Parts: sequence; C-alpha cells; structure tokens
Amino acid sequence: NGSASIVLIIASNDFIQFSLTIFWMGIFLVVGSYFNDKTSRKRFLLRVLMVKQQNQIIREKSRNERMQRHFLENILPASVVEKLQLQQEQWSLQLQHDKIQTSSISQRHFGVGILYADLVGFTSFCKQVDPFSVMVFLNDLFEVFDGLCDDFNVYKVETVGDCYVATVGVVTGEQTVQDVSITDSMPKTSTASRTNAKDLVSFAKAMVWGSRQVKKPVLDTPALLRVGLHTGSCISGIIGTRNFKFSLFGDDVTIAAAMEKTGVPDCIHASEDVVKLVPEERWEKCKVHEAAVQSGVTSFLLSV
Repeated sequence: NGSASIVLIIASNDFIQFSLTIFWMGIFLVVGSYFNDKTSRKRFLLRVLMVKQQNQIIREKSRNERMQRHFLENILPASVVEKLQLQQEQWSLQLQHDKIQTSSISQRHFGVGILYADLVGFTSFCKQVDPFSVMVFLNDLFEVFDGLCDDFNVYKVETVGDCYVATVGVVTGEQTVQDVSITDSMPKTSTASRTNAKDLVSFAKAMVWGSRQVKKPVLDTPALLRVGLHTGSCISGIIGTRNFKFSLFGDDVTIAAAMEKTGVPDCIHASEDVVKLVPEERWEKCKVHEAAVQSGVTSFLLSV
C-alpha cells in the first residue's frame, strides 16, 4: 500500500507539472499569437496607407498634368502641344547638347482667314490715363473678343499691345494643312474657303459691336476698332526653344496687317479675296493700297 501511495503521489506530481507546462505553453502561445496578430495588423494598415498615398500621388500627378496641358493649350494649339511633348521625349533620350527641332512643327495652311484689329487713338488714350487703368480696360475689351471666338470658329493667335490677331482655318474651321520643312517656300496660290471667310467676317462684325459696349476709363467714350481682313495661305510654327510663341508667317499675313493699318475707324477693311467669298455683305470699294506688298490690293469697306 505504501508503494502504491508513493507511485500515486509521483504520478500526481508529474501530472501537475505536465499540466502547468501545458498551461504556461498555452499562455505563451496566446500572448505570442496576440503580438503576432498585432504586428500583422500594423503591417496591413501600413500597406493600406502606402497604397492610399500612392493613389493620392497618382491622382495629384494626373491632375497637375491635366492643368499643365490645359494651360499649354491656352497658349499653343493642341496639335503643337502634342508634337512638342513627343519631341521632348525624344530629346530626353539624346545627348544634352542636342536641341529640340521646332522646324518640324511648322505647317502650311490654305484657305485661311486672317484678322488684325487695332484700337483707334490708343496712343493718345494712354497719355491721358494711368497704365493700370489702361491694362484693366484692355483686359475687359479682349475678354469680350475672347468670348466671341467659339461662336465663330475663331482661333486667337496673339495680342500685341492693343492689336488683336485671330484666324479661321489654322486651328479651327475648315483646315487644309500640309507639313513643311523650314526651307520650303510658300506657294503663290492657295485654296479659298468660303466658310472660313464668312465666319471671320461675322466675327469682325461682332467685334465692332462688342467694342462699342466697352467704355474707355476717364474719357467715358466707346472703344473704336480698325479691323483688317484677308484670306489666303500662311505658315504656322514656333521659333526657339524657350518661351514658345505660336506665330503665322507669309505674304497674306502681311496683307491682313496692311488692311488694318490702312482701314477706317469703326469699319471693316477687307481685301478683294474676302469680298469674293462673302459677296452678300454691303461692301464699298476703296482705292488700291500698296502697303507691304509690291502689287496693289483692291480693298473694300464694310460699315457695321
């Protein structure tokens, strides 16, 4: 009996020790599982946060690219922006001393309507009004013109001081385009476009009407325009690699500028080429002007 009791006691002690061992192992496993689960949760949350930050960075980058694209397209035509971006990618793969070849962006346009508009008496007006008021006045006036562009398929090329330059057929309207090399010469003939000329004349009339609604500060008189129109062909492009500026070149561009310079205040001065395409307007024939061209250009006036 004594031996049996001893054996029973030893067995009980072994069982207790085994149970305690199992208990503490269970505690360690539970605690370890808790800390492992906590670490896994932290890693998961960290990954989620990283993915969220990456998506936010991608969205911000896309938004910035869209804004940059929008700003560029307000300065240059969309087709030119695309070509510049493509050339920039090609340039980045070349040596640093290479330059972007902007000559390949040049294009020849046919059937283009070209408009030059200038304020009458702007120089004397600037002498009587402070520069800030002049700037505010020009901004108000050109905002009126800019608001009319989409209504008549007009593309605003630039403003030089008080001169407003616009076209139909280069970026908007009926377009006949041909890529050219910088060494190519302009053809003497071009395809006429009645639609472009008609849109340009309508835009010019709207400009004259709109200018009358804008009053000059201090003087409190309406702004009067001298508008010149011509149609023909031209070459468009940008020059240099900094501060890009979209420009038009060619004899027909020069003639359009001459129409404006030799025009009559508050009237539209157009070449015979424009009149032939839009004969339904009440044109009045003018004398021949030889400004900026070797041969005379018969011109007509349209009172608005």
